[in-house]
Amino acid sequence: MTDQLPEMTSRRPYLLRALYEWILDNNCSPYLLVDTRLPETVVPLQHVKDDKIVLNLSPSAIRGLEMGDEYIMFSARFSGAPMEVVVPIDAILALYASENGEGMVFGVPAETNPADVAGAPKPGGKTSATGPALGVVKSGTSGNAEADDDDDPDGNGPDDNPGGSKPRPKPSLRVVK
Repeated sequence: MTDQLPEMTSRRPYLLRALYEWILDNNCSPYLLVDTRLPETVVPLQHVKDDKIVLNLSPSAIRGLEMGDEYIMFSARFSGAPMEVVVPIDAILALYASENGEGMVFGVPAETNPADVAGAPKPGGKTSATGPALGVVKSGTSGNAEADDDDDPDGNGPDDNPGGSKPRPKPSLRVVK
């Protein structure tokens, strides 16, 4: 009997499709934060700032959305000009609802060469100091009974101060300038 684990495909495209549907089901506008430095990324360069672009994926803003395992593709108009947009799955940094910031921040995949996306957010929230970045704001109370100890690497979680201060607000996405 072998103890080898089967090689699995990336979970990122599955999470993106599920988040996209969830955001739409909650009557919100899905926004995609993209790192534009991967060479296969095709986006309107005039709207890129600090090597990042935010794209509105609302059905009313785009046409022909295809969310595959390797790329997200769609047609949209930017400043009145039509364009075919191609975003590699590995270039996606976050998918969130514009109305409330609910969604998910993605790191650079383990199989991605860091030189391909230099300055992209690193594990632990450290980012390039050259521009805005998204960070994870951890909640003081997760409400998740299945939370792992790995979710609290610094030891400053809600259980570390049992009689302490009031709980922190729920996690959310925010742009740091």
